Amino acid sequence: MTRTPCQNAIELLNRVVSIQSVHWPVVRRWAHLIDSNFIDAQRKEKEECETVNALASLTVRQSLNSSPPETSGHVEEPMDEDNDK
Repeated sequence: MTRTPCQNAIELLNRVVSIQSVHWPVVRRWAHLIDSNFIDAQRKEKEECETVNALASLTVRQSLNSSPPETSGHVEEPMDEDNDK
């Protein structure tokens, strides 16, 4: 679990990902973990998930707290300036 994969296995998995990602694009999602041991791979995946969740919650909070811009009765148009002259 804490041992790094052997170099032959890493090279083979990289070749498999490069070939199979044409047919199965989802394999690219975990390609960056190929050279990690199991514990590190789990930790990296957990950190990535926490980061995505944190960014998603920031986006939701920002949209919930923001109010729509105030609108006045008259909107200035660029063409209105020409007519006033």
